[in-house]
Amino acid sequence: MNKILDIIDFLLSEEGTRLAVYGLEDYDYKLDAEGNISLTSKGWKKDDNDKYVEKINGAKYLRYMATLGNDYLSDDPFTDSRTAEILNSWDAEMDAANKAGQLRVFKEREEVMWLSTPLKDQYEGPLLTKANEDVIRYCYGKIDETNYKKAVTEGKWPDVLAEINKTLGYTQ
Repeated sequence: MNKILDIIDFLLSEEGTRLAVYGLEDYDYKLDAEGNISLTSKGWKKDDNDKYVEKINGAKYLRYMATLGNDYLSDDPFTDSRTAEILNSWDAEMDAANKAGQLRVFKEREEVMWLSTPLKDQYEGPLLTKANEDVIRYCYGKIDETNYKKAVTEGKWPDVLAEINKTLGYTQ
């Protein structure tokens, strides 16, 4: 167990993050005196469209598991510049809203997070993916508030939520 925790600690360090995102120093990337990273052609191949070719990096996946998310997405060479711009802008907006006391974050309760019910197991992934898409579409003005609310309250949502509430004893 200690060895596993040591690996996780390393992957969450600055050096471990560089390994997970860029690969091996002096092969996949160079690090200058100011801390700037430049990718090498030896470690990072490009296709005919000048886009980086996907490569397998086990450290990236281990770090992803340790953080339960992709916290370095805007630094990842596979993230195109427009996507990184949007992510960084959104991140700055959320930080400002949080500092102003205008951000409400809901934490999913553990008994719901780990609960297994037939409908939740069947529909949770597609429902959450669709909900994330709808939040993004709403934030960027692609759908209005009425259609956003419909998207996250209609369809399979009522059945799944009713089953979860019944299983947890919140409804009869």
